[in-house]
Amino acid sequence: MIDKYGIKQFYPSTGREWFNTWDNNKPRTILSKGTDKRNKDPYDKFSDLHCKSGDNGITTKAIIDGKGICTLYGTTPRLYNNDPERKLKWFNVEMTVYFYIVKKLPKGGAYVACRLCGRSNHQNEYNCSASGTGYSYETKNSNGTNQLRKELGHPAYADDVKSETKGVEAGIWIGHKLIVKTLPDSDYVLVQGYRDLTDGKDGGDWKLMVENIDKGNWKMTREEDLKSFKKIKSCKSFKKMSSTKAILDKPAISCYLRIDSNEVRFKKYSIREI
Repeated sequence: MIDKYGIKQFYPSTGREWFNTWDNNKPRTILSKGTDKRNKDPYDKFSDLHCKSGDNGITTKAIIDGKGICTLYGTTPRLYNNDPERKLKWFNVEMTVYFYIVKKLPKGGAYVACRLCGRSNHQNEYNCSASGTGYSYETKNSNGTNQLRKELGHPAYADDVKSETKGVEAGIWIGHKLIVKTLPDSDYVLVQGYRDLTDGKDGGDWKLMVENIDKGNWKMTREEDLKSFKKIKSCKSFKKMSSTKAILDKPAISCYLRIDSNEVRFKKYSIREI
């Protein structure tokens, strides 16, 4: 099975599919007006740049060339995929994207080069930061770490599940694939991160980087996360998601791409229900 870009699909689609519109011959630049506003792509009602308008004198923006490339630039770009009418949601997903690190920006922190997030609620969808729960697969170009993360509520994370394979470079296309899928006849969630370094040749030579089966026992041991989780449990918008098992069965309001303090190009981005 291959998608419209010729990239291998691990699972068949079972319903909703989304493919980017970056190749529609309509160049455009999207500027963020802040985290409390929806900064939408005029040619894709499901996409918005939802993040700070700028930081450290650096303006956050998404630059789409109309030929298939979207460049995220800034300290905190987050490119969300969600339904503005709040009717459609994501549950089991296969997310795929290729990214190309152009450069790291000054005064950066985590340097998350690419973060694919599935079954994740929009961080500010209900004007409450505690709703930012979900699974993600990311690469940090600060140290080359490939890892899975489980955010139990922003910014409280369970312990990262890290790959022993490292090494991410600027100037090459890197394929990222995230699988989030409830296992049959159980409440367990399979979370996997794959990487392709062939730029999609023959569908891609996808290698499993990291995997975890969440049985509701994904541990949280870091003191800063425990403090954050205890604090946000008092939030009214968080009351229905107040346990470490919460996102096992919660559909996603949003899926999204994230980078921190980078300039990164993206292509062949898709989200499919599986």
